[in-house]
Amino acid sequence: GEKYFDLIYDAAKYITSGAKHARARKYADAVLGRLELAATKDEIIQKRNKDLLMAYALIPLSGEDDLQARYLYIQQFLKESRGFGAQRAASEKTAGEIALTNLAMNAGYADSMRLTLRMETRLVEENRELFDPHTIDDLTVQLNVDDQGVTNLLCMKGSKALKSIPAKYKKNEYILRLNDMKKQLVEQQRRAKRMLEDAMEASTVFTAGEIAALMGNPVIAPMLRHLVFMQGERFGFV
Repeated sequence: GEKYFDLIYDAAKYITSGAKHARARKYADAVLGRLELAATKDEIIQKRNKDLLMAYALIPLSGEDDLQARYLYIQQFLKESRGFGAQRAASEKTAGEIALTNLAMNAGYADSMRLTLRMETRLVEENRELFDPHTIDDLTVQLNVDDQGVTNLLCMKGSKALKSIPAKYKKNEYILRLNDMKKQLVEQQRRAKRMLEDAMEASTVFTAGEIAALMGNPVIAPMLRHLVFMQGERFGFV
């Protein structure tokens, strides 16, 4: 009940060592909805607060859009951590991985890998039309994925492929959307590559449905086709 919970909450600093009580309180505040989502994220950005990042993942979810936004921010935090020294980068990486585990638990996923599969697939599903040719005046533009899973922006003028977008179109709303999604999918390819490497090292088991979903992702499928899968005593490609 609330009465006894508050007694434990207030006494936390006397029954834990170091600053562990502060982390426990942040977790409790998050789970109970006492932390405001936007303000929490702003504080993480300003102070790079690792405990708050892990708690941020536990704030009650308002839907799958909220889930995806938090997932992408935690991935952004992990990317930014690589710009620091080795010791700080390692501690922030650990915090980011715990945050993903907390987010997966909050959303009802078995583990962070399953959360990652869903979020990465959803990102592509929501922007599938960007892979289809789109005409702007005499230009045809679209996203394209090479055989390594890397996303590129194709621009054609008639039958001629252009090396870059003409200057007068660079601020076009559709071109800006293409460029933004290209950046996100390039990052997705890097994340997916690390995820698949970790999965191989851990001998992770995938269901047929999960593999089918991954094969429907144009960024992940090219990498998946190069992997050897084991089912019982049989080995083969998907």
